[in-house]
Amino acid sequence: YQEARQAEPTLTHRVLQRMMSSGRLLRHYTLNIDGLATTPSFNSNASSSSVDTMPPAEPVVVELHGSLHQLICTACGAALPTASVINSSNRFTKLPSCPECSDDTCLRFRVLLY
Repeated sequence: YQEARQAEPTLTHRVLQRMMSSGRLLRHYTLNIDGLATTPSFNSNASSSSVDTMPPAEPVVVELHGSLHQLICTACGAALPTASVINSSNRFTKLPSCPECSDDTCLRFRVLLY
Protein backbone atom coordinates (compact mmCIF):
# COMPACT_ATOMS: atom_id res chain seq x y z
CA TYR A 1 0.00 0.00 0.00
CA GLN A 2 2.83 2.40 0.82
CA GLU A 3 4.34 1.97 -2.65
CA ALA A 4 0.96 2.66 -4.28
CA ARG A 5 0.53 5.87 -2.26
CA GLN A 6 3.97 7.05 -3.43
CA ALA A 7 3.40 6.21 -7.09
CA GLU A 8 3.78 9.09 -9.52
CA PRO A 9 1.93 9.52 -12.82
CA THR A 10 3.85 8.42 -15.89
CA LEU A 11 3.88 9.97 -19.35
CA THR A 12 1.05 7.60 -20.28
CA HIS A 13 -1.06 8.88 -17.37
CA ARG A 14 -0.50 12.47 -18.54
CA VAL A 15 -1.45 11.63 -22.13
CA LEU A 16 -4.64 9.92 -20.95
CA GLN A 17 -5.47 12.93 -18.75
CA ARG A 18 -5.05 15.29 -21.73
CA MET A 19 -7.26 13.06 -23.88
CA MET A 20 -9.89 13.00 -21.14
CA SER A 21 -9.82 16.77 -20.61
CA SER A 22 -10.16 17.42 -24.35
CA GLY A 23 -13.15 15.10 -24.64
CA ARG A 24 -11.42 12.47 -26.78
CA LEU A 25 -11.47 9.87 -23.99
CA LEU A 26 -14.87 9.28 -22.45
CA ARG A 27 -14.02 6.16 -20.45
CA HIS A 28 -10.73 4.83 -19.09
CA TYR A 29 -10.49 1.14 -18.24
CA THR A 30 -7.43 0.25 -16.19
CA LEU A 31 -6.00 -2.95 -14.75
CA ASN A 32 -3.81 -1.01 -12.31
CA ILE A 33 -4.63 -1.18 -8.60
CA ASP A 34 -2.55 1.85 -7.56
CA GLY A 35 -5.46 4.30 -7.87
CA LEU A 36 -3.49 6.86 -9.89
CA ALA A 37 -6.23 7.17 -12.51
CA THR A 38 -8.79 8.15 -9.86
CA THR A 39 -6.77 10.88 -8.15
CA PRO A 40 -8.20 14.41 -8.32
CA SER A 41 -5.15 15.65 -10.26
CA PHE A 42 -5.74 13.03 -12.96
CA ASN A 43 -9.45 13.83 -13.31
CA SER A 44 -9.29 17.59 -12.63
CA ASN A 45 -10.21 18.62 -16.16
CA ALA A 46 -12.23 15.57 -17.18
CA SER A 47 -15.56 17.37 -16.93
CA SER A 48 -14.47 20.47 -18.84
CA SER A 49 -14.71 18.83 -22.22
CA SER A 50 -14.87 21.04 -25.32
CA VAL A 51 -16.98 18.38 -27.06
CA ASP A 52 -20.74 18.90 -26.70
CA THR A 53 -21.70 15.50 -25.31
CA MET A 54 -23.78 14.30 -22.41
CA PRO A 55 -21.77 13.36 -19.31
CA PRO A 56 -21.22 9.62 -18.97
CA ALA A 57 -23.77 7.75 -16.87
CA GLU A 58 -21.02 5.50 -15.53
CA PRO A 59 -17.70 6.38 -13.88
CA VAL A 60 -15.09 7.89 -16.18
CA VAL A 61 -12.42 5.57 -14.76
CA VAL A 62 -13.20 1.88 -14.35
CA GLU A 63 -10.70 0.00 -12.19
CA LEU A 64 -11.16 -3.55 -13.46
CA HIS A 65 -8.94 -5.17 -10.81
CA GLY A 66 -9.99 -2.90 -7.94
CA SER A 67 -7.92 -0.59 -5.77
CA LEU A 68 -5.54 -0.74 -2.82
CA HIS A 69 -7.29 2.35 -1.50
CA GLN A 70 -10.33 0.39 -0.34
CA LEU A 71 -10.79 -2.55 2.00
CA ILE A 72 -13.70 -4.96 1.81
CA CYS A 73 -15.08 -7.38 4.40
CA THR A 74 -15.31 -10.89 3.00
CA ALA A 75 -17.91 -11.77 5.64
CA CYS A 76 -20.53 -9.06 5.03
CA GLY A 77 -19.32 -7.09 1.97
CA ALA A 78 -18.87 -3.72 3.73
CA ALA A 79 -16.25 -1.41 2.23
CA LEU A 80 -14.08 1.24 3.88
CA PRO A 81 -11.14 3.41 2.84
CA THR A 82 -7.74 1.89 3.55
CA ALA A 83 -6.54 5.23 4.91
CA SER A 84 -9.05 4.97 7.76
CA VAL A 85 -7.09 2.09 9.34
CA ILE A 86 -3.55 3.17 8.50
CA ASN A 87 -1.45 5.49 10.67
CA SER A 88 0.81 8.31 9.44
CA SER A 89 3.70 5.91 8.80
CA ASN A 90 1.51 3.91 6.37
CA ARG A 91 1.24 0.93 8.67
CA PHE A 92 -1.81 -0.79 10.03
CA THR A 93 -2.13 0.35 13.64
CA LYS A 94 -3.86 -2.92 14.54
CA LEU A 95 -5.59 -5.72 12.74
CA PRO A 96 -8.56 -3.81 11.35
CA SER A 97 -12.03 -5.06 12.14
CA CYS A 98 -15.10 -4.60 9.98
CA PRO A 99 -17.18 -1.57 10.99
CA GLU A 100 -20.39 -3.40 10.09
CA CYS A 101 -20.02 -6.92 11.48
CA SER A 102 -17.02 -6.37 13.84
CA ASP A 103 -15.19 -9.38 12.43
CA ASP A 104 -11.43 -8.82 12.69
CA THR A 105 -10.29 -11.53 10.29
CA CYS A 106 -12.14 -10.74 7.08
CA LEU A 107 -10.90 -7.37 5.77
CA ARG A 108 -8.76 -7.42 2.65
CA PHE A 109 -7.81 -4.99 -0.10
CA ARG A 110 -10.57 -4.55 -2.66
CA VAL A 111 -8.58 -6.09 -5.52
CA LEU A 112 -9.09 -9.04 -7.80
CA LEU A 113 -7.24 -12.03 -6.38
CA TYR A 114 -6.50 -15.01 -8.60
